[in-house]
Amino acid sequence: MELRIQVRSWRDWEYVVDHWRDLVDRCPSASFFVSPDWVSTWLEIFGTSLEPKLVHFFDDESTLVGACLLVERSVRKGPFKVRRVYLNTAGEDDDDSPCVEHNMLFCEPGFERSMAAALRRCLSNHRMVAPWDELCVPGVLDGESLGALAESFDDLVLEDECRVNRYVSLDHLRMSGSGYLESLEIPERMHARMNIRMYSELGPLELVEAASTDEALRFLEGLAVLHRKRRHSAFGAEKFYKFHQRLVRRCFQRGNIQLVQLRAGNAIVGFHYYLRYRGRTSFYQYGYDDALRPENNPGLTMHAVAAQDALDGGLREYDFMAGDVEYQRGLAALSREMHWLSFRMPTLKMKTLDGARQAKRRISRPGEWARGAYRTIRRPKAA
Repeated sequence: MELRIQVRSWRDWEYVVDHWRDLVDRCPSASFFVSPDWVSTWLEIFGTSLEPKLVHFFDDESTLVGACLLVERSVRKGPFKVRRVYLNTAGEDDDDSPCVEHNMLFCEPGFERSMAAALRRCLSNHRMVAPWDELCVPGVLDGESLGALAESFDDLVLEDECRVNRYVSLDHLRMSGSGYLESLEIPERMHARMNIRMYSELGPLELVEAASTDEALRFLEGLAVLHRKRRHSAFGAEKFYKFHQRLVRRCFQRGNIQLVQLRAGNAIVGFHYYLRYRGRTSFYQYGYDDALRPENNPGLTMHAVAAQDALDGGLREYDFMAGDVEYQRGLAALSREMHWLSFRMPTLKMKTLDGARQAKRRISRPGEWARGAYRTIRRPKAA
């Protein structure tokens, strides 16, 4: 089916947000990162500077069956200016970015290939989108969206940066009758219990959940203070922090945000910030007091307690989000690949940049290259 396309300014968001909300209800796989609340907050912070387009996709009966944001931005790469298009809430400066994950072709089930084909037509129509060099699609899981995009853009150079996404199936644990700690392999279980015991020497461990929006904002501030003690803290960026303050204000009472504090007696071990949506709780950010017990692992301890809390709370999945953090490897038996896709026009400029980029990664990140973290998986088809 060939879908009809409508392109509007982001400034029309207030007129279409209810249509997005209705589409979410018809899309069981929709993630929090394409929900109206996430998009609304993102547009409030980044809309003026990035001027994204709202793209709607309609079937033969003029029913909205898909939607996305497109962000057009030029970046300087060496001597070249690269004109990029980003799919959905992306394209910000790296320091400011909330980092979209669980990204997707946001459409009714079964329309992924039709939407991808229509998106390609939209991007080829310079009356809708200016000429571009690269389409960036961050944070997509394996599935229909990935396959449909690869099919519709199969004449371009595709680089796929894969990152591991570890998670715990709480439904599976619940069916097995196992607690979270009991589900871990013996070394990880012993390590977690040792850390819990060591922190408990300071006083009883208690996971405290923010009970109101105001308390959640105080927890977020406490988290930010601790996180800023790290090098390159995201909370040092004004737009990043402002985005999350607004997101908490908008979403906390709806149950989509959880901020928790782990206490050992009167001492604060740390804070966790979760995004909760449709039974999945996604570990988004943290702040730990590493000086409290330098010989112990506060992250391991908090996850051990928080994952059990999520299990007890009836959630279906405890999601660590993308990233290969060493101590998390033993905390989640399941993993999947999340993809950062880059579809590049096969021009001399982009071929030159592609060669330089790959050479740089081989030198600066040999371990990631050897593991296949960066893979150019397809070149354009021969004529």
